[in-house]
Amino acid sequence: MPSAKADMTSIQQLDLAPLTKNQKSLICMVIMASILEFFDLFLVGFVITLVMKDPQWSLNAIQSGFILAGAGLGTVIGRLFGVGSRINMVEKNHLSHVF
Repeated sequence: MPSAKADMTSIQQLDLAPLTKNQKSLICMVIMASILEFFDLFLVGFVITLVMKDPQWSLNAIQSGFILAGAGLGTVIGRLFGVGSRINMVEKNHLSHVF
């Protein structure tokens, strides 16, 4: 008598298998990376509202829109060219010579 697993495809078997500890850790790391990646955009949104209310700055909607667009564009450009990872690599190489 054939088992139930023999009738299933490999994709179906993978879908029914429970997540391993490594997979759960990877999912948590991806979620945290996403939160940290876009945290600056959340902060800029709150700060720009406060700055618009301040009479010393006297920003209008168009100027604040440029600031918000610049923050978003900077995030995308930095991610595409990997500026953060290059800085991190330089720091690691510098520290590896010290230790």
